[in-house]
Amino acid sequence: MSESTATGTCGFCGKVSDRVVEGPSGAYACWDCLLRARDVLANLQKTFTCSFCLENVSGNSVVEGPNGIHMCASCVESGIKLLSRS
Repeated sequence: MSESTATGTCGFCGKVSDRVVEGPSGAYACWDCLLRARDVLANLQKTFTCSFCLENVSGNSVVEGPNGIHMCASCVESGIKLLSRS
């Protein structure tokens, strides 16, 4: 990976930036997306309590909503099944 001094289009957000990193395949990532990716990867290592079933789940199987609400993959699927019946 190298820092590109040329303008490139971020492959994650689609914004054109004059400060991007370039991967060997020609993919670009901007500063904002790199910071977001770091936060996402850090959360994958954490354990959260699902606000719906109160189970402890790893960060790679939970989504975070506003105000600290967390929902595990199992509750997402259960919710979809319940609402699809009505």
